[in-house]
Amino acid sequence: MTATAQTLSYVLNGKAGKFTKDLRVVTLGDLEEGLLHLDEDKQNSKAEATRKKTNLKPFNYGATSCWVPAGAAVIGKSNLTKLNQKAEIVKKLDSFFSSNQSAFSPQALRILTMFGLSNMGGSDEGMEMLIAGVLKALCHDIGFKVDSTKLGKVVPSRRTIARQEKNLMVDCLLHAVQEMTKDQIKYLFLIVDHGKRNGIEHFVKLVRWGGLDEKGNRVIKQLCLDMDMSGHTAKSAADAIKHSLKKLEKAGLNLDLVTVIPSGVTGDAGGGAAVQHIFPLLINCKVLGDAATIINCQMHGLNNCLSSALIAAFGDAGINHNNVVQAAYAYVKMMKKLKEDVGHDGLKDIHKCIMERMKTDKAWKDEAKWHNGKNFEETMTKWMAAIEEGDEEKLHVMLNENYKNVPDPVFSRWTSVIKTLKVFIKNWTSIYFLAVTVKQSTLKQKSSLLASYANSLIGHMNTRPSQEKYNILLDGDNTEQKEIPPTLYAQGQWILAIGASFFERHFGFMMHYDAKFGKDSYGHVARLYPERVYAMHRDLKKLAEGGWKEDPNFAAYRKTVAKFPEAADGFNDEIIDGGRAFFANAERVFFDNFKSQFTKHVASCVRIPNPPPKVAPNTARLLPYMIGGHPDLAREFASWLFAAEEHGGDVDACDDGGVYDGFQHQFGKKEIVLD
Repeated sequence: MTATAQTLSYVLNGKAGKFTKDLRVVTLGDLEEGLLHLDEDKQNSKAEATRKKTNLKPFNYGATSCWVPAGAAVIGKSNLTKLNQKAEIVKKLDSFFSSNQSAFSPQALRILTMFGLSNMGGSDEGMEMLIAGVLKALCHDIGFKVDSTKLGKVVPSRRTIARQEKNLMVDCLLHAVQEMTKDQIKYLFLIVDHGKRNGIEHFVKLVRWGGLDEKGNRVIKQLCLDMDMSGHTAKSAADAIKHSLKKLEKAGLNLDLVTVIPSGVTGDAGGGAAVQHIFPLLINCKVLGDAATIINCQMHGLNNCLSSALIAAFGDAGINHNNVVQAAYAYVKMMKKLKEDVGHDGLKDIHKCIMERMKTDKAWKDEAKWHNGKNFEETMTKWMAAIEEGDEEKLHVMLNENYKNVPDPVFSRWTSVIKTLKVFIKNWTSIYFLAVTVKQSTLKQKSSLLASYANSLIGHMNTRPSQEKYNILLDGDNTEQKEIPPTLYAQGQWILAIGASFFERHFGFMMHYDAKFGKDSYGHVARLYPERVYAMHRDLKKLAEGGWKEDPNFAAYRKTVAKFPEAADGFNDEIIDGGRAFFANAERVFFDNFKSQFTKHVASCVRIPNPPPKVAPNTARLLPYMIGGHPDLAREFASWLFAAEEHGGDVDACDDGGVYDGFQHQFGKKEIVLD
């Protein structure tokens, strides 16, 4: 047999050894000779005795097995590195709480300050306690013991917190001016808005400018100058804006209307300090350049069109008002209170019991069919289909969707009314019986807030034409009324149809970002606005002139209204909550009001018929957006302007057809997709 050298790794009397040779014959001398060298401090009799009495145990490390002293373990280098890093963190934490004063680094103080700004109206003392509370809670959960004395020493003082806020403000201003200088800006744009949060008045003032990001892409950048409040007159607001802009000048920006020009402003069009009232004052006091533009906030504008039209058609929301928005408000309040009382799982179980009872209880089924037969049928069909399919995901959605992430429906809060009504109308029947269940379970609690919400909701949902005031058709010889849908259910269907056919699409455009300027440009789409206003005007005109009667989005509403009766003799159907004529009147009032508000708040941004002398001409409203807008339209518009300059003669003597002294310009033809 041929001799083969092999490597032997071993432990002899606590010493490690290793050699390579033919292992068919191994002597004690070989083992002693192969022992590895020990450090000097381990070469003594005491260490020798310790090694001899140490017990060894086998240990597996991956695919390898080895001997290690009892009480020890083998660990990989990467894991050991991680443990050492974590140990360093613990050492730093211990050192942090051993300090006799605030041990936060400047960077950490900056982070605390930035987050602390969200505590609007909070005191520096309150901020101090919040920091201490967060540290205490964190230490509790990670098992790190820290006493109150040490905690009090490391928390930054009120003076430090106040000083850091000022430092942050200065740094933000300096950084913003540095960015503006780097971007070589020529123009700034102002955004202003009055508000009130937590009972505190504020006047937000932002500046935005075009620049380049780190990759060289065109982007829109912004800086919030401050939220310092002002009076609610146009003059006080203009003075406040001028004062805030001085901060940029002190930080090194030259706002001389030559080097850098504030060239426009946007804001809300309501109140004494509305943007259209501020605008001329800002020009007069040399805050804005002479060629500055103005556009009122179109999210406010279009939302105002919808809310104003709904109030005109169905009435305002609030106590003692009876319409679908107020009903939805009562529903949201009831669900929030119920969730507080029974929790998420409890609410889910209650809803499941209600769905099961609607399926099996004859009295409930009969009431559901009379109350809102169509919705009951749709609800139970989906419920039974999900059960038969064993689709747990569908069941989960049905049990959760009517109380999760549903906002308070408030006219002034953008899109909240439509979002809430989508859930409320879809789950009408199950919500109704949930309110009935709450009412029955709280009969003995006369002062219960939950009961008051449920009673209010039931009252709203049971609103329908009465037999005394309407020609209620009976079902053959049966003396029971035929099904008449709830009045507010039809109102909700109308609002959702308006949302699906018109509002959500166009409002979504205004909330979107401009693809040319990146995702930080949300809402800044004015350069694409002239054609959008045209599209909105076209769509609104079509609906108002009867197009909604053919629009599939209104199909459910049309079917519901067809079930309403005519008014009985002697009753004015237009002022009664129900009946066909009431809704016919509501439809007319809605569109008349919407069109009026649209002309005032939306279309006026780009065109005003016969503008008064002090109002900017329509060319000033259209020109910047057309030139900077959709490239196909911009080219046509520029070509038209060039032709007018070359061949039109007296450009003041033009008509709406584009005719200048007998010159007729021919526009090209091209289909442009806006959505």
